[in-house]
Amino acid sequence: MTSIPTPSADALIQRARDLGPAIRACREEIDATRQLPTTLVQALRAAGMFRLFVPAKLGGYEIDPITFVKIIEELSAVDGSVGWIVSVCAVGGLLAGSIREEALIGIYGESPDTIIAGGVNPTGRAVVVDGGYLVSGRWAFGSGIRHANWVYGNCLIYDGEQKRLDATNNPEARVMLFPATVCVVHDTWQVGGLRGTGSHDFSVSELFVPADRSLIAFSARASQPGILYKFPFSLFAALIAAVPLGIARGAIGALVELAKAKRPMGGSVLLSEKPSVQIAVARAKALVCTGRAFLYRGLKRDARGACGLRRDRNASSSGAPAGLHAGSSERRPGGGPDVRRRRRDIGVYVEPTGAVLPRCARQDAAYCGLTDIPRARGACLAGP
Repeated sequence: MTSIPTPSADALIQRARDLGPAIRACREEIDATRQLPTTLVQALRAAGMFRLFVPAKLGGYEIDPITFVKIIEELSAVDGSVGWIVSVCAVGGLLAGSIREEALIGIYGESPDTIIAGGVNPTGRAVVVDGGYLVSGRWAFGSGIRHANWVYGNCLIYDGEQKRLDATNNPEARVMLFPATVCVVHDTWQVGGLRGTGSHDFSVSELFVPADRSLIAFSARASQPGILYKFPFSLFAALIAAVPLGIARGAIGALVELAKAKRPMGGSVLLSEKPSVQIAVARAKALVCTGRAFLYRGLKRDARGACGLRRDRNASSSGAPAGLHAGSSERRPGGGPDVRRRRRDIGVYVEPTGAVLPRCARQDAAYCGLTDIPRARGACLAGP
């Protein structure tokens, strides 16, 4: 497979904006079916939204992280579920940067628009056998699993019944890739917000996975030359902060439109003319702009190698709470169904991503001059 010219950043962002009418037309169906309609998935494929991080040599766009978060914010401003699906499925492209060449052809040989879903928490078990691993396990939060062509599951490695340890004496974990057709999907996604992500559990049992379709979890060496694949895997935690920022931006826009036409019961002035509403909107916009600025700054510094993994995590923890608080502030001055829907989406994003707020607390302590800050226990990388 040969590379194709990558559209400019502005062109890709415009493609995301152009998808807005198609996404809006599907919003009721998205909530009702708890997944994206097939027609919308096809439109996202056609726009190249699933090849953003796929290596250029495979026909992908291999774009930079800041362009990526701008695209995700545009999609999330229309519908949070769409932004989330595109962002988490992009992890497949990042994984491709560390997968062996032979396996890459098998996964992306037919199309660079291959959709890869999965679970990053190591709840699987992989027993070493000749030529690969025998994998069993069940993973939660398989966002987009019903649309996926391939699936990844993070597993602890076993030599027989003995858990294998790595060089640091911790359990060794590897990400396993396998066709979506071999998975059992469990209908577990019964929620109020981000309904369309279809983040169901999925499982496999006694599945053979060849060794070349596995890689060391979170720290695999890049097999592709691009700088994108030299970022730490925790880049993912920063990238998904674009989702609540986009949802909050959409909520602000929805409130402003509502305020232009609505008068409170018994009132004589429009909501938009009330100082309390004007102040609330201004504060929400300031929060979104602040979160976005932290996110961009962190990604830029990480790209230069100036601050590494810690800065990347701080970027994520600044962006997500800013989006959460901005979205929450929209409820007080008036709300409306569209605003309330977006607020539910933001709440579902933040609650399960248990690693975000502990990281934020670490960052706040660092700003106060504390350097010896213990890491929060029990944090995990969870989907919505």
